[in-house]
Amino acid sequence: MVSTDCIRCAQAPPGVSGWNWGAFLLTPAWSIGNGIPLRILAPYLLSLCIPYVNVLGGVLGALFFAVRGSSLAWRYRDWKSPTDFRRAQLRWMWAGICIVALGAAALWLASDNGLLVIQ
Repeated sequence: MVSTDCIRCAQAPPGVSGWNWGAFLLTPAWSIGNGIPLRILAPYLLSLCIPYVNVLGGVLGALFFAVRGSSLAWRYRDWKSPTDFRRAQLRWMWAGICIVALGAAALWLASDNGLLVIQ
């Protein structure tokens, strides 16, 4: 059996790394919820505060966490097993999809083409 200290230092086991939709859709909340240190999250958050850079920084940061997020989450948080990890990441993915869908629906309803037309 491998100790917890070795697991945190080791590479993510097979099936854990890869694209992470929860990290892509909910980057700040996902990062905090998965124990990602502020030193890794800070450049992303700072880029969101700079005019004209915030869109590019937001997209690039979200892409970075989507690609590298699973291995970072595995490294910085204690997980019982890879199955437990995948289950938690699946919940983050569905939460992100629901929030994005609700936001898109709210924007559509508030637009001129939506159901709510304010004159």
